[in-house]
Amino acid sequence: MDDRELQLTREERQALEALSALQPARPSDAARARARAAFLQEAAAPELPRRASVVAMWLPLAAAAAILVMLFLYGTRPEDQWQVSALVAPAGIEAEAGVPETGTGIAGGVIETGPGSEIELVLGTSLRVRIIENSRVRLPDAPGRWFERDIEFFVEAGEIYGTSGGHSPGFPVTLATPEAEALLTGTTFAAFRTESHTCFCLFEGGMEISILATGETESLEVGKRIFVFREDGGIEVAPLDGRETMKLQMMQDAGPPTDD
Repeated sequence: MDDRELQLTREERQALEALSALQPARPSDAARARARAAFLQEAAAPELPRRASVVAMWLPLAAAAAILVMLFLYGTRPEDQWQVSALVAPAGIEAEAGVPETGTGIAGGVIETGPGSEIELVLGTSLRVRIIENSRVRLPDAPGRWFERDIEFFVEAGEIYGTSGGHSPGFPVTLATPEAEALLTGTTFAAFRTESHTCFCLFEGGMEISILATGETESLEVGKRIFVFREDGGIEVAPLDGRETMKLQMMQDAGPPTDD
């Protein structure tokens, strides 16, 4: 490119001179005032609520939460308590909740009975249960008034008999061992666990058994017993024998206490 191509034409020089002579446009004082007022109005922080207003706003919510907590605590409080109704050879009985004495209340927990020892307990007018000698059973806490009403007797070893007096106890009752679980309806029942099997007996009412090893379920008929074998989860259903029938009949005759 030669020097002549780098030189500006006369018209181009005149255009550049005209542009350099121009002054940038400036807003008027009134326009600047209006812009500043608009900026300050938009940037102004909103007024924060006063502390008293915040407290007043949250008070109803706090009161409602407190009422719900009180209702829940009241609803989970047991309406009845386990009472020791009979003892046989009490020196051979150990209870996680303390030394049991006839006529006194007892909380849930593990109960162990030695040779020749037995303990009988009642829960209001709902249930009567008897734990036979050489047993280890976890007694459930009493059911809550409205909430946490399910109870479960966990039989690690030995025998337990019980009855609700031919009517529903008013809350779900489960018998459980490591091999199976039995959900009861108003009933007279027994549960055993030996070195070889779990056994549930039904004298009155209804019983739904779940076999934990296989996931199978069985409905047990009145007057029958079901064996669940520890080795493989296999089952066998048979009629009650004479000893079981006698003890279950005695338990049914005793029944739970009445309000009379």
